[in-house]
Amino acid sequence: MLSRKQKKEIVKQITEKLKDSKSVVFVDYSGTSVSKLNKLRKELRHKEVVFKITKKKLFDIALRNAGIGISTKELEGQIGMAISIKDEVSAAKTLIQFSKENPKFKVLSGVLEKKLITRDKVEQLANLPTREELLAKLIATINAPLYAFVRMLSENISKLVRVLNAVGEIKR
Repeated sequence: MLSRKQKKEIVKQITEKLKDSKSVVFVDYSGTSVSKLNKLRKELRHKEVVFKITKKKLFDIALRNAGIGISTKELEGQIGMAISIKDEVSAAKTLIQFSKENPKFKVLSGVLEKKLITRDKVEQLANLPTREELLAKLIATINAPLYAFVRMLSENISKLVRVLNAVGEIKR
């Protein structure tokens, strides 16, 4: 049993994370082993996603304190909350993948821009490219014309060298 002081500290921590969050995903982790949950937490931590498990009442207080007007009371099962700090996609992508590998683990819903989103919307969010993938595509798009220009210049120089070599061969 948690003391009142411990509960206040948990609510304070979750509220702070929620205020800084890009997105939140709610899951039902009933029937998932502790070792699998620890593995999931480690994977989420690498992606700057915080995974919290506590009572629904404490989640509701933290959500209200963060200015998100939704309740977890309607959600079925044992509720976990993944709070994505870095980008909107990381938590959704990781949790959807984990739920495919672990049938007892269920993604329930989420929060994006302080609005409740359904499980289907969380899946759609998971299918979007991450920030890093988008940046890589942008860099490749910017780099492609430069690469083509450099290749064209080097091709002209190599043609000139071949012509000069041919002229040199003829004069010998």
